[in-house]
Amino acid sequence: MLFLETERLILRYFQPEDVRRLYEYRSKPEVERFQSWKNYQLEDAKQAVSYYQNRLFYGQGGTFQLAICLKSGEMIGDVFFDQTEAGCFIGYTLDSSYWKQGYAYEVMSHLLGCLHDDYHIRFFRAVILPENQASIRLIRKLGFFQHSRHEYFLYWLA
Repeated sequence: MLFLETERLILRYFQPEDVRRLYEYRSKPEVERFQSWKNYQLEDAKQAVSYYQNRLFYGQGGTFQLAICLKSGEMIGDVFFDQTEAGCFIGYTLDSSYWKQGYAYEVMSHLLGCLHDDYHIRFFRAVILPENQASIRLIRKLGFFQHSRHEYFLYWLA
C-alpha cells in the first residue's frame, strides 16, 4: 500500500518480503554507527516488519515505520514517526549505498509536509548524535533548530 510518492521515491507500508533488505542495510557498521541500535539481527528485522506492516496511519496517533523505496521497487531505507498529542518524533535510516544523493531530503521534506498539511501536525522532534553531521545539516535545511546537544525541533506556525 502506497503512503506517499515523491519524484524518485515511494514511501509505503512494510511487506513480509522486506525483512531481508531491512536487515541488510541496518546491520552495516556505518549505518549502525548513527543509530540507537547495535548489532542489528535478522530477528530484529522480522519483528519490525511483522509489527509495522499492520499499523496503518490515519493521523490519530501511534508509532509507525515505513519503507523508503526507489520507484523501481528497491527498498533503500525506512522512516519512523511517533505521533502523540504533543507532536511527532521523526527519524530515518538509509542504506549507506544511497547516502549523499538527496534521497533523505526528498523523503523527509515530503513526509513532513504531508504530516503537517493532511494531519495538522505542527510540532516535530528529531534526536541526532552530534557526530552525524550529514543528518544535522539535513534537519537544519528542513527548518529544525537545535534545542539541546542531541535534540532538534521544528514548529509549524500555520
